[in-house]
Amino acid sequence: MGDRSQAGGSSVVKRTVLCLIAGVALAGCSAERAAGGAGAPDGGNAGAGSAHDPLGTVQAAAATCPPGGLTGICQALTVSCPGIADFTGTIKVVSPAAAPAGTVIFQNGGGGVGWYESSFAHGMDLANTVLQAGYTIVDLSWAPPQGPVQGGWLTGPGGPRKLACRYATAARWIRDHVHQGGTQSPFCATGNSGGSAAIAYALALYDMGSIFDMVEPTSGPPMGRIDHGCICDQPPAPVACGAPQAECYFGAGAILDMAYGNDWCSTAVSSHDSTHASAFWSDSVAAPDAVYAYPSTDVHVLFGGADTAGGAAPLGFAWASRITTLHTIDCVPNAAHPMADSVDGATRIANDLVTYCKKR
Repeated sequence: MGDRSQAGGSSVVKRTVLCLIAGVALAGCSAERAAGGAGAPDGGNAGAGSAHDPLGTVQAAAATCPPGGLTGICQALTVSCPGIADFTGTIKVVSPAAAPAGTVIFQNGGGGVGWYESSFAHGMDLANTVLQAGYTIVDLSWAPPQGPVQGGWLTGPGGPRKLACRYATAARWIRDHVHQGGTQSPFCATGNSGGSAAIAYALALYDMGSIFDMVEPTSGPPMGRIDHGCICDQPPAPVACGAPQAECYFGAGAILDMAYGNDWCSTAVSSHDSTHASAFWSDSVAAPDAVYAYPSTDVHVLFGGADTAGGAAPLGFAWASRITTLHTIDCVPNAAHPMADSVDGATRIANDLVTYCKKR
């Protein structure tokens, strides 16, 4: 397992020390550091902000499940958030055979369109492992029942910070209306790439550390520092696996363009134009007012050793390395950006959820 860090706790455990002595990020070595410590991104500023962006509201309706993946019961959730257009997603609730041990929300990458277990080569095995361990699965797809919308939760305009209200609001509704056991039963989440960004925004800017007991963001969040990814003018930055990497979005800038409803990001990637730098940073997970303390949430951030392009690894590390409460940052050496396409990646996610999705 990865090394664990708790603000005010004991020193970093032996395996990280051995990695540091070696002077390299060995396969499987955690790159975790205490937030605000020496070498933390941007001069070690832990950014202990106080952001608490407003949530929206949900209108739910029974829905026929789109085909694919596990069999469950579906509802359409129309989410209304301040300053952006209403958007409808679909949840599929898959219940275990016995009384549930807890609830886990799954969301795939990009804008979260489609079922998680159908989006990865080993997604079905991962989901079945969690289900058979007794957890209720809530698969969240940001597509209405009648068909997909290309951008999913990242459909703008408004920018990704405002758009992240959709996930945070849906998560709160799921906790209140689907999750069983109330505060005595664990409520957890995992998401890959854009799905990891949705989770990270919920924690850092929407106060969702108050409802999640454990989360496992994988391969991100790519929106850790949007200004670095879009403007593409920074030196290679630290990652959890291997040598420092470029933070540039390159082709992924089109996703940010969709979120903003303009070409600010994709244009800046090639021109390095910093005109919108302040807006990009303010819209980042690691925004100036972001919160990095989640006392009620056990955070496990997982990266792939073969995820070496597109900026997700260093930009995700920019957020994860600042967390000041209980967390793990670790590496699956042979996994690429779609983490659950790898047997090792899918197995690690499943094992982490079953082991750590517990009440603290």
